[in-house]
Amino acid sequence: MLLNAVLRPMHEDKKHETARRVHQRLRAIFAFAIGEGHLSRNPAIDIAEALPGVPRAVNQPALTDLGRLREMLRAVEALAAHPITKLCNRFLALVAARPGTVYQASWDEFVRLDDASAVWEVPATKMKSGKPFIYPLCRQAVEAIEAVRVLTGRSPYIFPNLRWSKKPATHGAVYMLLRRAGYQSSHCPHGYRAAFSTIMNERHRGDRHVIEFALAHVIKDRSAAPYNRAEYLDRRRELHQEWADLLLNGLSPASDLIGGRRR
Repeated sequence: MLLNAVLRPMHEDKKHETARRVHQRLRAIFAFAIGEGHLSRNPAIDIAEALPGVPRAVNQPALTDLGRLREMLRAVEALAAHPITKLCNRFLALVAARPGTVYQASWDEFVRLDDASAVWEVPATKMKSGKPFIYPLCRQAVEAIEAVRVLTGRSPYIFPNLRWSKKPATHGAVYMLLRRAGYQSSHCPHGYRAAFSTIMNERHRGDRHVIEFALAHVIKDRSAAPYNRAEYLDRRRELHQEWADLLLNGLSPASDLIGGRRR
């Protein structure tokens, strides 16, 4: 029923991204049911191999020059806009995670925010790979989280929908912020991943596997598999901190975005 009545019709209508998100939600629902003792297996996982492949998105705009990227962030954060959206955009830029994963982030996934070992533990149901993933959080990412807590601490989501606090942010919120700043054709929310990859690979050519792993990419080189089990956590933390220091050089602290101009 899931395959024939729900997901395949979406793919036939070319609504591939919608189908992917619905499939992800279904997996989470059935995982909850298993945890409550109502099911013994997850049918949404069982049908995964039968689903058609999702066409790879092409030409997603991304600024990969550090100077232009910093200029863009400065322009975006100077706009009159809701601080939740601005902080979400900054957090996206810092962690270089998939936008959908950030929008779905909940407070219980963030651990040890009060010390240098702060991490974001993303459950398998929210990852494209279907496996849990840990993002080490740089100092500026923690500052963004603590800044937005003032506004969203009572919501289950870090970055909730601006109208319904019990729902996650929409995919269009940050996109429209970038568009209003005039960057619709040169940068998109997903573009921070390409920027991080390009700039950090140029600076650290010997860390290619670490940078790929930091983006939660599946590394096809089997010789790298033994290293993946260690998750490169310490080195990734160093790289993300360097990235944050480069990216936010000269920009205001996250707390200043709370009192900025609102639209």
